[in-house]
Amino acid sequence: MQGLERNGAMTTRELAIYVITERGLEPTDKVLRQSLGYSLVQSLTRQWKRGKLGSEGVKGGVRGWTKTQATIPVNYEIPCSFFAKKEL
Repeated sequence: MQGLERNGAMTTRELAIYVITERGLEPTDKVLRQSLGYSLVQSLTRQWKRGKLGSEGVKGGVRGWTKTQATIPVNYEIPCSFFAKKEL
């Protein structure tokens, strides 16, 4: 979140490199970047669905993230069967 606050909108790849350099690790390590990028996508997507992050959409296989408040997409279905409409 600090990266988004400091730099504004960033892609998942940019965020992964930002986290790696902030921790003092080697940003040229491709496996580390990919692994961290995957973890970032999972956690940031959850925050986006909760409305805590904004998304600029996907371009070139990479999602852009913003710190602004966002709304849940209209076509997003809640994955829990508890909230599903029940037939009478």
